[in-house]
Amino acid sequence: MNNLHRVGILALATFATACTTTEQTAVNTQQIGWLHGNCLAIKQADIPAASRFTVVHLDNEQHEEQAVITRPSYTTDTCYAQFANRAEVNKAAGYHFYQVRTQQPVNFAIGVLGKTAQRDKVAYTYCHTRDGIQFSAAQDGKTLWQGDYYLGYDALPTCKPSQ
Repeated sequence: MNNLHRVGILALATFATACTTTEQTAVNTQQIGWLHGNCLAIKQADIPAASRFTVVHLDNEQHEEQAVITRPSYTTDTCYAQFANRAEVNKAAGYHFYQVRTQQPVNFAIGVLGKTAQRDKVAYTYCHTRDGIQFSAAQDGKTLWQGDYYLGYDALPTCKPSQ
């Protein structure tokens, strides 16, 4: 993928995220991010250590747990999204990365700052794009939030055209 293509994708993702609203939704979309392992990627800077958040595990059976942000993450040792072939694109999309402590191992998940993810009102999902993962939160069939994770390699897309 050339850099011009990446810039176009990032601009589109930024525009789509900017068009979301937090009015009359079950969760504040500015407080949602995604996780790969014990690393939270969220478009919010300076979240203090010891901040609590809800992890929505996106395994076969979704479940949630409370977790804690332990510190910002700046290295690949603690954050897959910062691997050399991924870091530039993921950072350019506006993400800040945080090391977290969970009770259960995390593969892919969505993180919501605060004590509840309102799973009774909000549907959390993910699918694969051509070069990454698209996480989303929807309420009443309308997308509230979408987060894109660039993996740095080609993948078989599983996202539906409407996603």
